[in-house]
Amino acid sequence: MEKFLFYGKSTSDMVCIPAHRMVEMLIDSNSDKVTVHHRMYNNETVGSDMQYVADLTVNINKAKQVVDTIMNNISTGKDAFIVVADDVNKQYIDDNITAITSGLDDIA
Repeated sequence: MEKFLFYGKSTSDMVCIPAHRMVEMLIDSNSDKVTVHHRMYNNETVGSDMQYVADLTVNINKAKQVVDTIMNNISTGKDAFIVVADDVNKQYIDDNITAITSGLDDIA
């Protein structure tokens, strides 16, 4: 089953991306931020190579737990639609996520 990851910073800044497009999750040195990178490629259409980044603020020393929760939901979760972080509705995949600190624009 295809799974999709949802990120929502505001009502005008939301994105839903196929989970298989995630390429990496980075934890900062304080273990209080997780940066999730997604890439989408389609060389047949001009302008369709996109990269989305979601910076998640997490409780100190809980970044690895957040990464584990995201990966477990992708690999073993039963829901196709996974809300990773939704600041509008204050819904997060893990209680240690406190916010999305960057926009979700295509940065390619």
